[in-house]
Amino acid sequence: MSRRTLHRLFEGTGQTVTAHLRTMRVATAQRLLTNRTDLPIEAIAREVGFSNDTNFYRSFRAITGITPGDYRHLARQDTANLQDRLDPSP
Repeated sequence: MSRRTLHRLFEGTGQTVTAHLRTMRVATAQRLLTNRTDLPIEAIAREVGFSNDTNFYRSFRAITGITPGDYRHLARQDTANLQDRLDPSP
């Protein structure tokens, strides 16, 4: 598929190829921030394809409305709350 054909396909979605890739990278980062708490945020940024930490933080916040660190913190709280609901200890 040519580059022009790819861009033409995306024209109908209202999203550019670059914006779609950025959205997919941030979605993958969200999963990693939740499931791989041992990885530093900067390592996750590189793993999902961002070569620059600033661009990762900026893109993540633009898409989710919060920073990657805040997202990880909220994910940990949600996991703890879920565990409390599943196994309430007296």
